[in-house]
Amino acid sequence: MVFAVVFYLGMLAGSLLAVGAGALMVQAGFEQWEQANVLQDVPVATSNAVAVGEASVEGTVRAEASPLTVPVGDQRCVVYELTVEDSTDVQPVYENRESVSFTVDDGEGRVRVAPGEMTFDLSDDRRESFEFKSYDEVPERARQFHGEHDLPDRGMRRDREFEYEYVRPGDEVYAYGQVTLDDQREATADEKAVTLAAGEQGFISDKSRERLLRERRFALAKSVGKGVVVGTVGLAGFLWLSGIAQLFLGA
Repeated sequence: MVFAVVFYLGMLAGSLLAVGAGALMVQAGFEQWEQANVLQDVPVATSNAVAVGEASVEGTVRAEASPLTVPVGDQRCVVYELTVEDSTDVQPVYENRESVSFTVDDGEGRVRVAPGEMTFDLSDDRRESFEFKSYDEVPERARQFHGEHDLPDRGMRRDREFEYEYVRPGDEVYAYGQVTLDDQREATADEKAVTLAAGEQGFISDKSRERLLRERRFALAKSVGKGVVVGTVGLAGFLWLSGIAQLFLGA
């Protein structure tokens, strides 16, 4: 009897999760569609001609301070984002992004980039992950991190996954966002006193502009199609399992 109740509640929760997953797919599709418009409509600005407002830049990443090291890896970088997920939790149990000051050099000059709120779209070469089961020992690469952070205790069936992505000095990147004046710095011969920040939908990638556009060409149709199917199936399941459908159908 208890198992049946637990199974029913699990099915009910699963149907609601499907509805949420469908909505997120649709949202992701529209975000990629907006980015495709940016890639087509916003020309890449040269460093000596970048102006306040919407802008995109391409060039080589140059660190202006000592690079960071990914806490659970040995990669040296100017920015990284680390996420820890447990199999027993819907939301990540830890999320953090760290960065040091860096610029993008296009060969004619440099533009400072603030990646704090930017979306990442990085290649597989700049993404890493590893996981371990609840009964495994914490891998050596994650032991110090575990000791320094207040992560949930690992109980039965709590498998854990670390995932991180990063940008390294010397990477060739494309960055889009909003250029603002930086009153804390003076302009130099090869760098204006401006900063490219996220704005409303800024993003940074180590992929070429052409590849980014190619990947987004049919993203909206694919994501909306998948999202509608997943969300509809989830909603139908919830309505049926909760009894709401039977009320309207007179069953």
